[in-house]
Amino acid sequence: MPAVHPASGERREAGGCADHARHECGICWWVYDPAVGDARGQVPAGVAFADVPAHWRCPECDAEPAKFLAIGLRDRMGDAPAPPTANEPPGDLTARLVEAYRARDHELRGLPVHHPMLDVEAVGFQRVGDAVIGIVITPWCMNLVRISADAAGHAEGEAHEYALPAGTVLFHSGDLPGFGALEQASLFSPMAEFADQAAARAVAEEALRLVLTPVTTSRRELLTGGSAGVR
Repeated sequence: MPAVHPASGERREAGGCADHARHECGICWWVYDPAVGDARGQVPAGVAFADVPAHWRCPECDAEPAKFLAIGLRDRMGDAPAPPTANEPPGDLTARLVEAYRARDHELRGLPVHHPMLDVEAVGFQRVGDAVIGIVITPWCMNLVRISADAAGHAEGEAHEYALPAGTVLFHSGDLPGFGALEQASLFSPMAEFADQAAARAVAEEALRLVLTPVTTSRRELLTGGSAGVR
């Protein structure tokens, strides 16, 4: 018999997914883990996703529960594209990435989190070590994205730190329908503070420049408030 999701009102077949399966936000990829709960949303550990309160929303992007999908369900649905690798030319990766995000863009139009003045755009993707790194602008978020051969071996939502020229950055693994496995670090979500695409692009370009620029001694002193006389 179909069950009604208490948080979204959606009907789903009983047994369609395990009560304690982890669920991933389709907008920002934040993962709800019943073993952990959501302290910000006042959901204690041990609460299955089907039992979160009706008012609960994604703590990262405010998406409603209907935008979450049980981790592993996409593979069972047959949505398993060829995994992206850093060996692909950055231009080919960028084109596939933008296409996949634009498919999601059509699904999110009209939602409060969707900025109607913004479009999907890939900014500055380039090889950095054994990965390809750049920034993706969408109408609902801006993320620093890392694409590498080992991303496919990571569990969705798994966190990994990587050393970049400016310092260590924490990325979370995810699976983008129509593209495959990648890792991302959230920069902005939602995107309400950006007036238009040009403003979002300017911030993305500067953010990427800072991330890929080594921190010199003088810059470190500026950031930490140190003085030239301090050793």
